[in-house]
Amino acid sequence: MDPIFIKALIASTEVFTALALVGFLIWGREVKSKPALKAYQVGDTDVVLAYTEEEAFRILFVEVVTEEEYQALLEFGEFEVVDIMHKKHLMIYSEWNVPWKTLATAIKEANGVPQYLYGWEY
Repeated sequence: MDPIFIKALIASTEVFTALALVGFLIWGREVKSKPALKAYQVGDTDVVLAYTEEEAFRILFVEVVTEEEYQALLEFGEFEVVDIMHKKHLMIYSEWNVPWKTLATAIKEANGVPQYLYGWEY
């Protein structure tokens, strides 16, 4: 074999080994993923996107509802926070009763940002 070929082969083998090591370091480790954003129904009439039930409750009662509204709502009783991810294909309607989007679409469009999604009145 030609000595130049052998040097090139050794160099390419070293490069390949280095790339394989870098690949293992980057992709070979277990990557801990962020929990999925979920839809929660808070109480009877509000839907919030959050990572946990506690966060859903906080988003509705700290970031959306005023203190006066919160006190009035407390008079109705306890508020249950329910994971409604099994209803991903539920159609969300606008305030004019026009189909707006599905719950799955709203979750996707949220781009991982917890937020109040919608509510309705009886």
